[in-house]
Amino acid sequence: MAYPIKHLTQENLYSVMATYTKPWMLESMFSPEFVRESFRDVDYLSLQEIVKFDEVDVFENFSRIDFYRYLPDDILTKVDRASMRYSLEARVPLLDHRVVEFAYALPTDIKLKYGAKSILKDVLYKYVPSELIERPKMGFAVPLKKWFRGELKERLQDKIESLDDRFNKDYLRKLFREHQRGKNYEYIFWNLMRL
Repeated sequence: MAYPIKHLTQENLYSVMATYTKPWMLESMFSPEFVRESFRDVDYLSLQEIVKFDEVDVFENFSRIDFYRYLPDDILTKVDRASMRYSLEARVPLLDHRVVEFAYALPTDIKLKYGAKSILKDVLYKYVPSELIERPKMGFAVPLKKWFRGELKERLQDKIESLDDRFNKDYLRKLFREHQRGKNYEYIFWNLMRL
């Protein structure tokens, strides 16, 4: 699980930044024997077949990883599930191959001239009121942090206690106590609850 730390490439740096559960935390969550036996030969982040990293343009590198990993494995999956649940036919117009090809052909300095999404915003100002464009980003987060301090607190405690010896329960109890005092480990706990 310490692979990204021991092999600090741009891909691995991105994986550490883009995931909620960091590799060094995962090592603490499991027993040393389980980590050693289960993960010693795993190369989690081998993206060489998908993305050829350019050492000059880090933005372009991260953008390609998002395109190949984050979009299909996360965002598009959520859109598909939510829309199908209500029998909606969803479309993702910005992923039309012509738009994607055009965007990737633009130099990074043009893409980021006035900050993230500046080209898209320039177009939107012609059609959408500025207060909708300039407001803070709003996600669709589930209030896990609050739930694990409230209605799911006991269930989470029971889950931690029910884990077998592959897990480091002392460490997980420590995270639980810290979460109750204000730190946020909601995604670690959510992953535990899904086991």
